[in-house]
Amino acid sequence: MEIFTPLAPEFLADPYSRYAELRQTDPVHWHEGLGAYVMTRHSDCERILRDPSTFISDFRTVGDDAPPAFLSLQTLDPPEHTTVRRMVLSAMRKVEFDAWVKAVREEAATLLRSLGTEFDFVTDFAEPLGTRSMLLLFGMPSIQADETAYRSALRKLVLSMDAGLAPEHGPLGMEARAYLSELIEPWVVSPPTTGLLSHVGFDAVEAEDHRLFLLNSLRALFVAGYSSSSSMLGNAVRTLTEHGYFNSPEPRDFTAGMAHELVRFVGPVQAETRAVAKDTEVGSQSLTYGDFVVIIVASANRDEAIFEAANKLDLSRDASKHLGFGSGIHSCVGARLAISVLCEVISDLSKNFPIDLAGDPIQRPTATQRGLDNLPVHLNTR
Repeated sequence: MEIFTPLAPEFLADPYSRYAELRQTDPVHWHEGLGAYVMTRHSDCERILRDPSTFISDFRTVGDDAPPAFLSLQTLDPPEHTTVRRMVLSAMRKVEFDAWVKAVREEAATLLRSLGTEFDFVTDFAEPLGTRSMLLLFGMPSIQADETAYRSALRKLVLSMDAGLAPEHGPLGMEARAYLSELIEPWVVSPPTTGLLSHVGFDAVEAEDHRLFLLNSLRALFVAGYSSSSSMLGNAVRTLTEHGYFNSPEPRDFTAGMAHELVRFVGPVQAETRAVAKDTEVGSQSLTYGDFVVIIVASANRDEAIFEAANKLDLSRDASKHLGFGSGIHSCVGARLAISVLCEVISDLSKNFPIDLAGDPIQRPTATQRGLDNLPVHLNTR
């Protein structure tokens, strides 16, 4: 009987016990449906992420088709990846980071004031804040789109991350990518005067394929910033509420170290996929050119070989070895942004609002990126 069934309701409710079983009994697990080896140990996952010449992200190298809309920082390898990543990072370094964090914090406070004492933390707060934070980062005043269509496209794209398990989501994800690129492209081509897009220099990119890669990467950054940050906020507030964090007698500043422990414990990114570009071995399993591997980041982050009492949330822990933001050349370019926003929002919530759950959280039916559809909360005042 297949043990790795990430979209099954019982697996979605608690993937971590299944990951632990796989680490113990079958750490390099062949999954027939995915046609891939599932890696669950921290040592194996980290090795794969840090060896981009053997374990590649651009599947065209091993003969797979890749639609043009799919080619971005996340799915390219050097030298294309190096060129595009350098352009994105150069633009990000020119953004006034502290001013952006302050603006996001103010947006969060404004949102909270408009919501009253009982609301859905995911749909009413985390998701709108995720969008607004990325608009502020990019320098875009707004998304010129129907709100329903925009949210639908974002959801379809997150669902499509599980296309290996649910193929019907694949085409919808490609449509969503094209739609979201159309929303962002006018601002990339004619950039605003402030924000990340004002520093990208899209017009200076001569090669047509590099222009495509850059546009796709900016779209991917926008979507990842929205979906990962909103999912992380939902996961974090649920976990901290269940652990009584917000009802402690004295509110605390939420530090970067605490944020990294939360990313380790309930980070949204559960898995990444790589292709094998040259014969190698992981554990006792031989891998050959063209094989695929699925790196279960969430399992690596609960590996007892690296993290003592890994299934316990310990906000005093040094969680620096977690893989929640990846590792190596494809590590998340927005990790610093994500940690900063998480720290500011959680700190402000802790200082102002004891929080209780006002209903049962509803898990989003996605495996690659873990998040909530709903999180009813009740805010009290200190």
